[in-house]
Amino acid sequence: KAVVSTQSTGTLKESIPIERVKMTIRVSIGQGDAKKCRDQIKALFSSISSEDNDSQFEIVGTAEPGNYKPLAEMVGKHSRGKGMCEVIGVEKSSDMDVFKS
Repeated sequence: KAVVSTQSTGTLKESIPIERVKMTIRVSIGQGDAKKCRDQIKALFSSISSEDNDSQFEIVGTAEPGNYKPLAEMVGKHSRGKGMCEVIGVEKSSDMDVFKS
């Protein structure tokens, strides 16, 4: 078992910035179902790249990884399993090049 002291953990966080990579998520839900939760769905996105309100409410944007589960649960609950919430990509980070050798 590895033991990490809180003192060394604090030093590590100061020396290596730890950030979560944002996910690109697409949500698609029927217009009738979207009326109930449209604003709540939008609030969980950091930025919105496209929004379509034709036959279905569809939104694509970036969100923190921790927001995926609440989005998926909300879509499932309000659409009675007919909506869709999917990860279509992740943001590329230049910081990840540091770890390549």
